[in-house]
Amino acid sequence: MATRTNLSPNPACATTTTGNGTDWTSSPAGWVRQTGLTGMDRATGFGGSGPVDTITTPRFAATAGQQYVVSIQVKATGGTQNLKALINWYAGLTGAFISNSGTSVPFTITSGTTQRIEIAATAPAGAGAGYLRLIDLDAGSVSVTGVLPEQTSNTGNIYFDGDSTSPKASWAGTAGNSVSYEITALDPWAFADAGSKADVPLGPTGGDAAAWAESGSVVANATAAETIGWSDGGLIVSLGYDGRRGRVRITAFGLPATATRAVVDSRRTGSFTFAPVRGGKVAVVNGNFTRQVDDYEFISGVALDYRIRAFASPEDAADVLVAQAIVTQSQVLADVWVKYIASPSLNQKVTLIGWGDISRASRTALYDVKGRSDPIAVTDVHSSRRVEVQLRTATVADGEALDYALASGAPLFLHVPVTVALPSLYAALGDYSYTRPSERSAVRHWTLPLTEVAAPPPSVVPSGTTCQSILDQYATCADVLAAFATCQDLAD
Repeated sequence: MATRTNLSPNPACATTTTGNGTDWTSSPAGWVRQTGLTGMDRATGFGGSGPVDTITTPRFAATAGQQYVVSIQVKATGGTQNLKALINWYAGLTGAFISNSGTSVPFTITSGTTQRIEIAATAPAGAGAGYLRLIDLDAGSVSVTGVLPEQTSNTGNIYFDGDSTSPKASWAGTAGNSVSYEITALDPWAFADAGSKADVPLGPTGGDAAAWAESGSVVANATAAETIGWSDGGLIVSLGYDGRRGRVRITAFGLPATATRAVVDSRRTGSFTFAPVRGGKVAVVNGNFTRQVDDYEFISGVALDYRIRAFASPEDAADVLVAQAIVTQSQVLADVWVKYIASPSLNQKVTLIGWGDISRASRTALYDVKGRSDPIAVTDVHSSRRVEVQLRTATVADGEALDYALASGAPLFLHVPVTVALPSLYAALGDYSYTRPSERSAVRHWTLPLTEVAAPPPSVVPSGTTCQSILDQYATCADVLAAFATCQDLAD
């Protein structure tokens, strides 16, 4: 299951040679938009005849350091074509030239044949856009269409744009002049009476109703191993990360009409056992989650799987599973946070610069007894872990925000990636302090003595308040002010 993105703003000259970046161009000038092409991925394209030094496609948005595979279909008539391909990188869709992808890749297209050619390259530092460039074309007639830039390391991908119907694709904006998305479902599926599909994280937002291009009879809890083609919709799961609060956000659309509730679990990718997500039980109305599920306690530093199960039965009855999907958060989230689960507006991202010994205090008492050399020991389990950690904040605003959060006195959650030897823990904070590396420095080095405490019970969940829920519940600003004493109360 995946979402593919064709990053080209005008992949096949469907309406014009102008994209959201730059035009399709040739040098020397004179090549034009073509229609009525046969034997190609699209009936429209760009072409002409005679030797040409350069053909360029419209620029596509890119991110420095990411891998891109760019392909295009070429048809040669009137003679065999020898050409080369490379990618030019720019600072943005209208920015300055940075560099190209290096040595151009040669291709030969036999006369009268059509071939899709592709190259792969990594966007250099400072890159914000790129375009495919074909150079050193021979004499003869040539047509090109269907440019496909994808942020991927996979080669040989089948062409698509927003006009593709199998599998279903869609334009992000103006048809023919915007990027396009294709939701695919090519893996084996395990069904429990109903099917589902997932979107992570680019692509449609779940506005379509469920409609099947194919159908079949599947026994509950059996496995359907065939590939399924989708038409318009199904279960769409939105999975993303909110770096402002340090939470993974999960929501779902298009659940079966019989679903009344859903449960979200998570696990480390590659493991077998799912664990409940705090606040992961959510009501379902008209096939949609009534609120987003926010995971603040995710396993940091590794890829994660999230399982969404929808039920048609009440919570206190035997489970009737009507839909299930598993989606992967492949982005590795490896920041260190100080979090407050009941008040997420206090959450602060920090830099961990060190920690002291991790200790447990003894609860053993020894009593000397007259007339015997050995004392009597009264023992108990050792205390929870205790550790002093050193943190860093870089700006005055970050320092003030952390100080405000720590001063609340509430138990905190020190959230640390599993790749770091210091464990994540819930803790009570002792007398803390901070210093500055120099007199005028905005940087603060914090010393926090922590005593591990029990995690809050499952009934303690972050606020589910959203802008939409505020609009739904309160008619006027005066009503909001009457309900919340401070902005902090509203933010939580």
